[in-house]
Amino acid sequence: MLGPECNLQCKYCLQHDMASSSRKQVSQEVIHWIKTQVRSQSSKFTITFYGGEPLIYWDAIQQTIREIGDSVSFSIITNGKLLDEEKVNYLNDHHVYVAISWDGKHVMETRGYDVLKSNPNIAYINNLSISAVSSKANYPKDFLDSLEPFMQTYYDIHHSYPGLNIDTIMDFGHCADLADMDCDEIYQQMQEIVATDNRIYHLFKHDLIRRATLYFPHDADRAACGNGISVWNVDTDGNIYRCHNCGEKIGSIDDDPVNVLIRAVRKDPTEENFKICKECPVVSLCGGGCPLVNQADRERYYCKIKRAYYLPLIEYANQKNEAGKEIVIR
Repeated sequence: MLGPECNLQCKYCLQHDMASSSRKQVSQEVIHWIKTQVRSQSSKFTITFYGGEPLIYWDAIQQTIREIGDSVSFSIITNGKLLDEEKVNYLNDHHVYVAISWDGKHVMETRGYDVLKSNPNIAYINNLSISAVSSKANYPKDFLDSLEPFMQTYYDIHHSYPGLNIDTIMDFGHCADLADMDCDEIYQQMQEIVATDNRIYHLFKHDLIRRATLYFPHDADRAACGNGISVWNVDTDGNIYRCHNCGEKIGSIDDDPVNVLIRAVRKDPTEENFKICKECPVVSLCGGGCPLVNQADRERYYCKIKRAYYLPLIEYANQKNEAGKEIVIR
């Protein structure tokens, strides 16, 4: 977590109320701690750079990559506004996975900046995914259809396609108008996406299934995202947070890690949520959803939107299963 400073004011951002930080370098204590964690892991270690807008903290990103080295995998989630040719070349040279936030044809309404229209450097990122937030201004089929010209441009350069992802809107306080989605429309659009033999739709279905299966098997007592448990959110001073989207500290790198885990588990409402979630037909893909979303917003918005997204995919899988056919994502 590099800091909450940002060069955009996206309507649905969860970080509006987080305090600002001026540090632009990562402390050597954090660098040493990361190196220790990397040495202790038997599997591949991943470092993801979060903001605010992480590219504002470009020096800290370069410092981390330089001092940690290529023994880990790096990724970044960015609005892309500051990505010039030099930064793209650097990220490509260091095999950094880059997720660009973009919300389809109405992106100016939600984010105030159209990165795919304004920044031609995006198409030259080697390891790219496009990530959207669903809202009343951005339904799934509308998003995928509006992305098609960029997908073709990217394919012409790389002979491959970027990854695709749509996150569920989670800020129901600052932007209740964007959260008030027509779930029947979501369901109908997802039905068409699932049933249509279209290259972009196939890519989206493939990524949707892949991302969901990353959480298998689901534990009914902790969040599927792993935040605070298998995913530690550490700022440049060594503070550890419950999630990169909130300012709630649960410890520091100097604390006994067992105590940090205990605090994370105590903050996680997933076990309580699963008393309701276990009856939901899409729990196998949703995994109980985001623990930051309170029960009132779950009942009013969140769970209805999740069911509308995932149910057509589950119904499609069940139909294939009943017919004795495999699901083929080409």
